[in-house]
Amino acid sequence: MQYPGMSGKVLVLAGLLVFCFLRFAVAGEMVNSRKSGGDKSTGENACTGNFFSCAPDDAKDSSCGILNNSGLSSASPASLGICLKSLQSKLTGSLETKKKAAKELSSIREKAFLGFALTCYGEAPKTGGSSIDRMAIMKVLDNRTQKCKEQMPDKEFTPMDIALQEKQFSMYNSDIYKVPGAFEAALTDKAMSACVDAFKEYSASKKDEWKPEEKEVYHYFATKAPAMPPEWSSKASQVLLSLNGQKTSPSIHTFEANPWDCKPYANN
Repeated sequence: MQYPGMSGKVLVLAGLLVFCFLRFAVAGEMVNSRKSGGDKSTGENACTGNFFSCAPDDAKDSSCGILNNSGLSSASPASLGICLKSLQSKLTGSLETKKKAAKELSSIREKAFLGFALTCYGEAPKTGGSSIDRMAIMKVLDNRTQKCKEQMPDKEFTPMDIALQEKQFSMYNSDIYKVPGAFEAALTDKAMSACVDAFKEYSASKKDEWKPEEKEVYHYFATKAPAMPPEWSSKASQVLLSLNGQKTSPSIHTFEANPWDCKPYANN
């Protein structure tokens, strides 16, 4: 038996159910997209401000919970130093053994922090310069990390992985290892303290605080004599990075916005 008007009500109810299902499905996809670091439909990457803007809250070390979003903004240099020391304690043995252990850390945030701190210590000036000269090193690591994610979205990359790619950052090269203390340097070392301070400032930077050309800076080289510009250098691609009213010093490093391909180094 049919009741007058019942078929119309059923259609309306069915329509509402379909609308709700589609709405929740789209919302779920947007959340998943943000968690994975970008909108897959447009290719945009939410991490172009800084790596921590979209990294999952996965810090596992008992001393490193402050690296998660809930604690990073209020983390003190001292607490970051404790986290760094705990992570460094897991890296023992020869240089190659330490590098292997760094690569095998399971927390994305811990690997990123370690990559930023150690590379800053080994590549940035030990004395002099300002925080932007240290943050610029981190920005290059970050830019390369995002480039690798764009080229190989099915693989996971962190600044530590990028730093350890073969023959890319000289401080990690076995044949010209110049910074034997990077894996051990504590916060009492003024150079490491400066890097941890710079990390704190860098992790608070936003996407729109970096100019478009700064997001394409993949290279730098030491400017001071006796260093010579590498063959790939071009004055037309040189960039002064700036943040919070500071600019990189051209007398320390020259930064360049020229192409870089992650693929040749991705499996190193």
